[in-house]
Amino acid sequence: MTRVLAVSWKIAYVLDYWPGYKPFLTREEDSFVTLQKRAGLANTAEAALFVSVHTNAFSNPEANGTETFYFPGSQEGKRAAGLIQDELLSGLQLRDRGIKRARFAVLARTLMPAVLVELGFLTAEGKPELMQTDHFQWLSAVGICHGIRKYFEEG
Repeated sequence: MTRVLAVSWKIAYVLDYWPGYKPFLTREEDSFVTLQKRAGLANTAEAALFVSVHTNAFSNPEANGTETFYFPGSQEGKRAAGLIQDELLSGLQLRDRGIKRARFAVLARTLMPAVLVELGFLTAEGKPELMQTDHFQWLSAVGICHGIRKYFEEG
């Protein structure tokens, strides 16, 4: 199972435990689903918030940290991205690459506020092994869940 799918399963587990949350995964197994299809599945499910979980890569092994993206002009997306980023950082304690605007398909094609989370860089020294650990995955999942919870409670 990929790192991000493992994190997504853990997010669904936590949210399913909390009253009032009904998580929906756009893929439940380690198979390829296009980003456009994922956005479409979220729209069909009439999700209240879409969170897409990823890991980053870059040719420079010194690139590292966590960042969260939202669609330009989406104030709710920006708010969700900020809350999720803050909660992720408090648990993971990786470099803060901030929240950023982007026109990724999962942000542009969803009808609800959406964020894309880059947990870290697979190409950074020591990070692929770290991201494979259950501890890192749980910290990531819980951070994202707390950000989601704050988004809805402070809404």
